[in-house]
Amino acid sequence: MVDAYIFEALRTPRGTGKQSGSLHQVRAIELLTTVLNELRERHQLDTSQVDDGIFGCVTPVEDQGGNIAKAALLFADWDNSVGGMQINRFCCSGLDAVNLATMKIRSGFEDLIVAGGVESMSRVPIHHDDGPILYDPDVVDKDEHVRTDTSLEALAALSTSFTEMGESGFDAMALKKYPMIEKVLHVHTAGNSSGIVDGAAVVLIGNLEKSKQLNLNPRARVVATATVSTEPTIMLTGHIAAAKKVLKKAGLTKKDIDLWEVNEAFASVALKFQKDMDIEDSIMNVNGGAIALGHPLGATGAMMLGTVLDELERRNMKRALITLCGGAGMGVATIIERV
Repeated sequence: MVDAYIFEALRTPRGTGKQSGSLHQVRAIELLTTVLNELRERHQLDTSQVDDGIFGCVTPVEDQGGNIAKAALLFADWDNSVGGMQINRFCCSGLDAVNLATMKIRSGFEDLIVAGGVESMSRVPIHHDDGPILYDPDVVDKDEHVRTDTSLEALAALSTSFTEMGESGFDAMALKKYPMIEKVLHVHTAGNSSGIVDGAAVVLIGNLEKSKQLNLNPRARVVATATVSTEPTIMLTGHIAAAKKVLKKAGLTKKDIDLWEVNEAFASVALKFQKDMDIEDSIMNVNGGAIALGHPLGATGAMMLGTVLDELERRNMKRALITLCGGAGMGVATIIERV
């Protein structure tokens, strides 16, 4: 089987997902076009050699509607021969786009793919696509969501974020599933939840033959990928099952992983992962996670991969595992290895 290699991973900064955010005036198609243009220019890439583009977008309506993947590739003036597919596996979408690209390369049917994701949460808010609940019952050069003045006292004073959503039907759904529970206690606040931000990211993936043809230097090899689905009501444990599955697929143990990148959808997600997997603080989310930096839904997984690849290179380390949980209990994971 052909190996899949990562040649480049780029992202925009994360802009605060509010009308006051620096990226609010930038449409999703422009966010994605920015990183596509930089990718092409940085490597003098002949885009006619790219077989497909796969991009995650969790709320594909209005500015992000239609097929944002193909639209952005056309807007960026990439060759007309490059396909485009938008996918939605909730928060897992950006990494799942990378995983799908990896599978297509490893199958031998395609040689070079650009993958990633985009989300403009200031312009197209989460849940703006008005879907059903799971079942009845160039503007900024730094991440904006980071708040250096945050204190424990300020965090403790924050009100809960999902009480209203619970009252609209989610609490009833949970209590129906778990009748032994008397009441749902809402503990998530803006301080222990991922930040709402705008952003886009791309990852260029291909085989060695294509890298030699286009003079691309492989930075890492994709060792293994995994997709799972777990209990859909609690829905915040899929990343744990995905991590265990991808390690088994790769024939590795947690001792073989130098750095772990775990999406902080909520603090409980990262803490439970760390507890269940017994991971040290010093090797998990070493540059901060989505609570501090923000979670641009469809783009996050690709951003995480790029972040941890940069860190592997900085520390001269070998392997990293990236994982996210998603709605309805889903989870994805990827192991990469520097070459």
